[in-house]
Formats: sequence, C-alpha cells, structure tokens
Amino acid sequence: MHTAVRDGSWRLEVYAAVGLQLSVLLALEELVSMSAAGWVAAVAYLGLLCVGVGVGWLRLNRDVPDAVDRSLGPANLITLARALLVGAVIALVVSSLAEEWSAEQRALTVGLAVVGVILDGVDGRVARRTRSSSPFGARFDVEIDSVLALALAVGLAWALTPLALVIGLARYLYLAAALVWPWLNRPLPDRWSRKIIGVSGSAALIVASSGLLPPTVAVALVAVATVAVLYSFGRDVVAQHRLGRAADGDAPDQAAR
Repeated sequence: MHTAVRDGSWRLEVYAAVGLQLSVLLALEELVSMSAAGWVAAVAYLGLLCVGVGVGWLRLNRDVPDAVDRSLGPANLITLARALLVGAVIALVVSSLAEEWSAEQRALTVGLAVVGVILDGVDGRVARRTRSSSPFGARFDVEIDSVLALALAVGLAWALTPLALVIGLARYLYLAAALVWPWLNRPLPDRWSRKIIGVSGSAALIVASSGLLPPTVAVALVAVATVAVLYSFGRDVVAQHRLGRAADGDAPDQAAR
C-alpha cells in the first residue's frame, strides 16, 4: 500500500499557471498591444504546456497512484514560472513578425528572456537542495530552455539573420534524427561545456535581440554562437556513434559466451 504526502495538488498549480499566463498576456496587451497571431501562438503554447506537464507528471507517478495529486514541488514550480515567461516572449515575438519591433516590445522581450535564463540556474539548485530531482524535472527544464531559444531565434531570423534558426532548431533536428538513427538516443555523460554552450547560445540570442549592438556585430555574435552549438551537437553525435559501434562489437563476444 502506498502512502502519499498530499502537500497540494499539481492540478491546482497548473490551473493557477493558466490564470497567471492569461493575466500576463492581458498586461502585455495593455502595455504594448499584441497581434491576433501573437495571442493565438501564446494560447496554443499554453495548451501544449498544460498537456505536457500533466502527461509528464502522471507518467512519473504512474507506479505511485496515491501520489498523483502531490504538488509539483518547488523546483518544478520555478520551471513552470519560467515557462510562463516564455509564453509571454512567444506572444511578443510572433506579434513582432507582422510589423517592426517597437522599442517597448523589444525591451519587454529581452527583459523576460533574461529573467528566464537567470531562473534556469535556480531551479536546478533548488531541486538538489530539496532532493526533488526527477527525470520529469530535468526534461521539463530542457524543453523550456529549447522553446525560449526557438522563440528568440524566430524573431532574429525575421529581423536580423536566418543563422539564428540554427541555434533555435538544433535540438529539434537532433531529436528528429534520433527517430531515424536510434543510436542517437544513447545516453552521454554530463559535460559542463555542453551546458555552457547551451546557455551561451541563448545569451547570444538575447543580446542580438536587444538592438544594443550594430547589426554586423550582432550577426557576428550569432554566427559564433551557431558554430559553438554545431560543435557541441556534432561532438555528441560522434561520441554516440562510437558508443554504438562499441556496443555492436561487443554483441558477438557476449553471444559466444
């Protein structure tokens, strides 16, 4: 028999997040005005976010049925807050595609993205200190990082250089390739360089989006970040290919035994 500590309901937290996201969007509408496309994109993202959190959390607790109503926990709630910031960034970026970014839209986009990146360093620490790390939390964190990078990359590709899309789409192309070549799913050891390059890519997108740099310098910054991201993913692909070959080479030996 399973015993659960019901310290709150994840469902109520998700409902609260929906209300908070809509409140943030309404505030943005009053501050800078958003296009219909911006609203549609943000609401669609919010729907996918709710489904993803619900499915992921239930899957994590599928063997502990009495625990499915627990709170998401402090670390995941911080990540959820970051996710709401990303929703606001998506609304602003998509709104900017119809017409040139206003100074107010640009400032809000950059400010929200900066806060999101800063909080990215907080949720992991909270998870470790509260001993609440989980595969769900790790995946949730990575997905929000990826969506933020993609949103910023789309805005930059439209306003500055299509090179930004390489940074924003790199992980999604990697996941798509893994469907074709399953050996790309082989786990790799954590590397600080991988994390640093990932954060640096997002930082480059934010700085280039700020409009503080001359266009040529901003493009150069994005180009350098693009090379770093391609190097990081390329190194992982090579490492996974070697692991796959090593595993294939060990198979006959194991069968012979």
